[in-house]
Amino acid sequence: MGLEPFVFSHRDKNTRLSKAIFYKYWKQLMQYTEMDKLDKKLSYYSLRHFGITCRLMAKVPIFEVSQMAGTNVQFIEQHYSHLDMSKLMDNALKTFKLDKDGFRISE
Repeated sequence: MGLEPFVFSHRDKNTRLSKAIFYKYWKQLMQYTEMDKLDKKLSYYSLRHFGITCRLMAKVPIFEVSQMAGTNVQFIEQHYSHLDMSKLMDNALKTFKLDKDGFRISE
């Protein structure tokens, strides 16, 4: 039997951690790293957001990111479209040329 793709799993068994254990470890991790002292409280969901953000910033195609995250492309577009500032800037600054008849010429 192959390994299941759990990010956080029991060290001796190929099973996911129970919710109670996961939250216990998360709290310990936040205390150990002193992240619990930040103004913004981080949850383990923050890891998902961070992962999606990193993949998009690395220019991984949005369809592949949606598959990795287990959500649809529309969700990714709605929640993360603000991240690609370079794409927004390129689109805002795009120029075009017209031919003598007023038709757009591709660049």
